[in-house]
Amino acid sequence: MGWTAFLRAHRVVIRGGSMAPALLPGDRLLVDPAAYRAREPRRGDIVLLRDPHERRRLLVKRVIALPGETVWEDDEGLVSVGAPGVLPVRRTWTLGVGEYFVVGDREGVSRDSRVFGPVGREALLGRAWLIYWPPHRWRRL
Repeated sequence: MGWTAFLRAHRVVIRGGSMAPALLPGDRLLVDPAAYRAREPRRGDIVLLRDPHERRRLLVKRVIALPGETVWEDDEGLVSVGAPGVLPVRRTWTLGVGEYFVVGDREGVSRDSRVFGPVGREALLGRAWLIYWPPHRWRRL
């Protein structure tokens, strides 16, 4: 990331615990709004997006599935990508062109694609790339 992008980076404060232990309440992040001009989102990216149902609310989630993939949820609420196994399947989502499935790292306490479904590429506001505060948690994501 160059200095110009660094100066344009969104600063985000984590308020909830849905991304713990990767992100904790009080962590401050830098989010690169230009990250996806040069490349498509990848599985594992931590992204900033608007809640599709509450447009004023910003969410920080992890991309787990990419366009064209199938996501399924079992009876215990665990989500997986790919063909369903032998477990009973509660729900499935097949992602269309330009759609991504985003989740919090703590299943069951996260408002994410399991609640509002896949999100379009245009919903992703940027990629989180650095925890800069508190100092003992400083690291690249």
